[in-house]
Amino acid sequence: MPLQRDLVAVRIYPGQVDAVAKDFFISYTAADKAWATWIAYILEADGFAVTIQEWDFRPGSNFAVGMDKALKQCPRMIAVRSPAYLKAPFPTSEWTAVFASDPEGAKNALVPIMVQECQPQGLLSQVVQIRIHGLDEAAARKQILEGVRRERNKPTTPPPFPGTSAVPTAAPAPAVPYPPATGASAAATTSRLRWQSPAPPVSVS
Repeated sequence: MPLQRDLVAVRIYPGQVDAVAKDFFISYTAADKAWATWIAYILEADGFAVTIQEWDFRPGSNFAVGMDKALKQCPRMIAVRSPAYLKAPFPTSEWTAVFASDPEGAKNALVPIMVQECQPQGLLSQVVQIRIHGLDEAAARKQILEGVRRERNKPTTPPPFPGTSAVPTAAPAPAVPYPPATGASAAATTSRLRWQSPAPPVSVS
């Protein structure tokens, strides 16, 4: 995986100065910094290259310049969505800039990840999101890594049949021979039997 990350890091966008290509810019608000850094870490561990304010905007740098550079470097943005994110002013300007560059979602440029239950309004509500709210760590990691990939997400194993399973027809029970009467039942049965002599043969001419 480190090799894959290094290969991503050396791509240069044509016509851009000092713009080393990354895969994702992580857009978040201060209330969700823990979620944002966790998401950034698992993405880089899987071979993606990201830009995130907590790691890349160092003391002494210009925040506005850093944001402008990050949006140019990263063709895709992950919006760490929560109630706080929807209320904060700066994240709105970030995701709207990316949305304007890909309004039909053909490039999957804007990838919202819901970390807390919230109800976005307007344009943001139309973008398909990744929901990890309420999931455990393993399930959340799987959901994110599958969701950020642009290729078709067809499972490798067939899904279970959603209908009612056929009930197998039971084979007929083997015939059980009637047991011979014994004891008193046998005596009673014998007493009811009457032996008769066969009729004499009939001559036919």
